[in-house]
Amino acid sequence: MVTMRNANSGSVRCLGGVGCLGILALALAVSGCTQIQKYPENWALPDTTLTGGCSAFTGSYSETDSGGSQIGLVHILSGYQREPQETADRVVLMEPARGRLQLVAYRQKKVVAEFQYSESDRTLVCGASEVVLVIHQGLLADQGVLGYSKVFVSLYKDTNGNLVVKRYESSAGAYGIIPIAGKSTGWYLFRPLYGVTD
Repeated sequence: MVTMRNANSGSVRCLGGVGCLGILALALAVSGCTQIQKYPENWALPDTTLTGGCSAFTGSYSETDSGGSQIGLVHILSGYQREPQETADRVVLMEPARGRLQLVAYRQKKVVAEFQYSESDRTLVCGASEVVLVIHQGLLADQGVLGYSKVFVSLYKDTNGNLVVKRYESSAGAYGIIPIAGKSTGWYLFRPLYGVTD
């Protein structure tokens, strides 16, 4: 089992010991561009009538993005690169206590990854119809990159019950003596899995 921690509570390592956030920031920032994706017009609208806070998002979801990308839910929420045999087929979001959100990823019935966010360590904000996860926010010094980066993920439910994920990334700093900056947003869609037990 691979246990992952969010970036505020410890360093998440990629394969071969390479810092994930360093690679992410370098890839984004070296391009020096802004890539803002708008909410897809053909998707159902976010459900603004939800009132349950984090508990409204609990349940099992497909690991595969139904919006067309090849990016999985665990990767979006953690930035963690996994070996193929650890790829999840479903993700379960749980609220073990008020102000905490736990994610457990399964491949069949085997737990392959788990991590959690909490309001107490400022990695989680539970709104009425939106949940915000702070994946990373702070100084970045890795793989020759020195700067500041932040990665936020917002979770919504659409009116069809799908989990809608918006990922926002930005970074600014330098790679050696080369100034770099960039930001991007992306939207992803994950369908609920009903009647699935662990």
